[in-house]
Amino acid sequence: MIEGGVVFENATSGGFAFGVSVPALAAGGSYIEMFVAATVGQTTGGAAATYGLGRVALSAVAASQTIVTSVSATTINTVKFMKFNGFLNVSANGSFQIMGKTSVAGASMSVRSGWIRAFKIG
Repeated sequence: MIEGGVVFENATSGGFAFGVSVPALAAGGSYIEMFVAATVGQTTGGAAATYGLGRVALSAVAASQTIVTSVSATTINTVKFMKFNGFLNVSANGSFQIMGKTSVAGASMSVRSGWIRAFKIG
């Protein structure tokens, strides 16, 4: 089991994305879910948000493959977040990496904080 998140800010409107790179995975039973908030606003009736949600099931994946979820940023200079969780049935030692990118030339993304927590089951 693995979970984590990144708090970030972008200075330019446009698209941005987060991805993860995984170690070699055994056949069957690996899943990743990523949630990215593009705008977060509060109203008197509750919270309103625009977000992207990506889910993928993985089987017998070679090392260093990438999974990506992306959304379009409609607001700039506001704090946003990405959260992920999953179950990885790894078949070899390796690393799990979080990557971020923007889709506008010259755009900047500033990571404010983040965390990853991994649990071994069995």
